[in-house]
Amino acid sequence: MNHPGYVPHSSIQLQLMESRHKAGNDVEERESNDEEEEEGGREVKLFRFMGPMCLKRKRDPQTLESRRNAVRSWGNQPLRTADPDIFSIMENEKIRQFKGIELIASENFVSRAVLEALGSHLTNKYSEGMPGARYYGGNQYIDEIETLCCNRALAAFGLDSDKWGVNVQPYSCTTANFAVFTGLLLPGERIMGLDTPCGGNTSHGYYTPNGRKVSGASIFFESFPYKVNPQSGYIDYDKLEERALDFRPKILICGGSFYPREWDYVRLRQVADKCGAVLMCDMAQISGLVAAKSIKFRGWRSHWRKVKSEIVAGGALQLIEIAVDIETNGREPLDCPRESCQGVSRSLVGERSYIPCLTAWECVNPFYCCDIVTSTTHKSLRGPRGGIVFYRKGSKPKKIGILLNQGDGSDRYDFEDKINSAIFPALQGGPYNNHIAALAIALKQVATPEYKAYMQQVKKNAQALASALLRRHFRLVTGGTDNHLVLWDLRTLGLTGKNYEKVCELCHITLNKIAIFDDSGTITPGGVRIGTAAMTTRGCVEADFESIAEFLIIAAQITSKVQREHGKLAFLNGLPNNRDIVELRTRVENFATQFAMPGFDE
Repeated sequence: MNHPGYVPHSSIQLQLMESRHKAGNDVEERESNDEEEEEGGREVKLFRFMGPMCLKRKRDPQTLESRRNAVRSWGNQPLRTADPDIFSIMENEKIRQFKGIELIASENFVSRAVLEALGSHLTNKYSEGMPGARYYGGNQYIDEIETLCCNRALAAFGLDSDKWGVNVQPYSCTTANFAVFTGLLLPGERIMGLDTPCGGNTSHGYYTPNGRKVSGASIFFESFPYKVNPQSGYIDYDKLEERALDFRPKILICGGSFYPREWDYVRLRQVADKCGAVLMCDMAQISGLVAAKSIKFRGWRSHWRKVKSEIVAGGALQLIEIAVDIETNGREPLDCPRESCQGVSRSLVGERSYIPCLTAWECVNPFYCCDIVTSTTHKSLRGPRGGIVFYRKGSKPKKIGILLNQGDGSDRYDFEDKINSAIFPALQGGPYNNHIAALAIALKQVATPEYKAYMQQVKKNAQALASALLRRHFRLVTGGTDNHLVLWDLRTLGLTGKNYEKVCELCHITLNKIAIFDDSGTITPGGVRIGTAAMTTRGCVEADFESIAEFLIIAAQITSKVQREHGKLAFLNGLPNNRDIVELRTRVENFATQFAMPGFDE
């Protein structure tokens, strides 16, 4: 079978011949690297090697050009010409995105610059290994791109490169999480994360009610969940601590796919230290909020007093590494006089001046308390689809915990080599260089004031959406949100998330069904997850999300009507040619097409 770029042509004979020697200038001319002569009216090329010997080849002036044209004919065709079928489907998807309301919390729209990098020539290069240590040659520019991407990742989250490292090669956050488990644990060792029906993620380990192991994390490691309070929907940290001390996980995981509230990283740090665990955060959903420093911590004073009393009483949890060094990082807290914090810090940890992480910036930042932080690179970061891992490095602090990391400060974190070698060669091959370049572009955008304003608007829009639903007496899990997503419990309406999602999709509204924490399982989830990041990217503000809430309520009414008329088993029979759905779809499209779409022309 011939290669697509192969064009048959007549063979060109190579003739071995002795060199002809002439005196004077003829000899010097024949010693040039490329020699040409005419033979029978046809150009002949001579290639000299091994002293007097040379090769003689008759050169067809059309051959090289014909080969060039052959390459161009298959290699330079636009998609519309090369594959009309795929082009047509892609155009339909572009229209769907433009005409619809995108409310899936884990989706977003990227910039044209990101799209250009993803569709670039960087996909041609193989670059297994790390910058400066590749298994292939020709990676000098790939190394520059990946190094720049790593530097921008650390800068985006305000991390000191002496204390934190980062790997930007994971294909997804699931891969990043599994790489952490693979690098740090032996098969069968224990991990503990938020239960999936409570808002966790299957990549943290999950068993179905009948005991089936769903994810690789549960297949190769022993996973055990902690849960939310069934009445409030908030994480029950007291029971979490009880379970952790009984189960003794090697890695304690925080973060999830649909938990709408802030995380108590300080409490989690305490629990991890008590049970001797590494504390890992999967911040995939909230990474944009963390980067924009726009999660505001409430009640830090009372919480800080509690932490302070425990430190003074037992010395178990010192502020080193759970605080921000003012002199090093130059960050000021909100509502907290620098002098008073410095005074408290000196009384607890000596002459160095620290400020509690609870008050730094505007947010609860997982990096202050966690050992390892993973994330997706799309979602709120508005980058390409992929994963990223941050890990502590350098010297461990003195007495950071009770059972773990005791020492004189000479011990060092050993995460870097373990995690990097788990990503490659243990779990992946060569990285996607086009993805890494696109991520570098997105991280540059994250560092701008415009991005921070965007993330603040994302939160405002989520609050507006939640308020609009609550005013109409609908039930939201936890009664609201602290981040970019809202969980709507549809069980009080007698609806399932599956049927509601289907109606919304027919109306050009995309969201996703979820299990509610006291559901019997994930087969018939009782709610939907609604996110505000994507439509905020398109320019929506609070008033627009009031309109979106109205569309969602109408969709719920349509779902209820169809269910009454056709029943749950024959529900789908009531959807084709449904006039209510057609009318709502028209309203949705008229609404959505008002807004700009980044990345491509309308």
